[in-house]
Amino acid sequence: MVSTATDKKQQDIVHNHRSLGKKIKWAVQQAPKIVKKPLLEKMPFPTPSPVKDIQELPAKKDVLNGSFTSSTPNPTPAPPAPKVITLGDSYSSGTGIHRDGCDYDVEYGGNPTLNGVSYLFTGNGQNTCWMETHTTPGPQYANQEGQESLFLACGGAQTEHVENQLDYLNTLYPDDYQNNWQGSTILLTAGGNDIETVGGMTWPELLIECILETSFFNGCHDESSNQVGNWNTIQNDLAALFTRLANEASGAKIRVLGYPKMMQRDPTCWSVTGVSSNEADWIDSQCVTLNNRIINAVNTAKNAHPSVDIEFVSVYNYLTVGACGNGPNNRHVHDKRLHSYFPYKTSNSSFHPSQLGYNAYFQALTNSL
Repeated sequence: MVSTATDKKQQDIVHNHRSLGKKIKWAVQQAPKIVKKPLLEKMPFPTPSPVKDIQELPAKKDVLNGSFTSSTPNPTPAPPAPKVITLGDSYSSGTGIHRDGCDYDVEYGGNPTLNGVSYLFTGNGQNTCWMETHTTPGPQYANQEGQESLFLACGGAQTEHVENQLDYLNTLYPDDYQNNWQGSTILLTAGGNDIETVGGMTWPELLIECILETSFFNGCHDESSNQVGNWNTIQNDLAALFTRLANEASGAKIRVLGYPKMMQRDPTCWSVTGVSSNEADWIDSQCVTLNNRIINAVNTAKNAHPSVDIEFVSVYNYLTVGACGNGPNNRHVHDKRLHSYFPYKTSNSSFHPSQLGYNAYFQALTNSL
């Protein structure tokens, strides 16, 4: 019985295999024939979509923090806030407001160092500046406008030292420099300390000569050696300075302040010991000549850069009481002054504006802006 059952099972398996094979053969015969096509027909390239505007591109995900950032470029950073910059010599630094150097906000400061580089702001040899950084025109205007005041003016500065002040300024504020000092205001006085007489005296030395000169027959104005001998050099150097300012600070308002008539006798000049009326008039005429040279230099810069807001500001109608004026409390420009301590030597504040004078300078400045 066992062998009979086994034989029957084997027969069933064979029958099933034959039946499955017939079905497979029939299915193959019924299937459509496959036609092979080229690869490019089977997988055509997709039609390119139009290029999207950069603003339509999706945001990118910041892998580091999981946040999304825009694919648009970062906007150009805003320029630095406008500032008020005071450059120049003692008529900008505030010399004259106090008798003694120790009373100024900054007595020295004429040789600062920045990034290992030394900048000489003055030629007086002692590096004294006598800076008054609150009540001079620049700081007053900055306070009025709610802007930062940058103060680099230094007593004794010649034109070359004002160039150094500008170098220091541009290095200290590179962003403002890169933006051409956009929106800022720059004011300065320059040229007075560049004066040199035929005899080799500076302007302060010439004033002392006029005060101490004792000839009964000739005044200091009559001496040929006392005449200014370098007007052309002064004008050329100032033109180079102002042209540089117009180029590097083309976004600023640049105001070149003039010098007042120093003496302004009324009608004599008895208050300035040793100076006659004729000498006082001659000294004032030198101030006028200096201002005219400054005007020419400003015009040179303006012609080279006509779109820049650079102007000369006359102060003749503002500082109207000179060293010859009656009463020290009324003068816009001091006569000879002494230090308040022994041995009471002549102070550098002599023949410089008083606080009244600097207030008048401030009015001239604001009226020009």
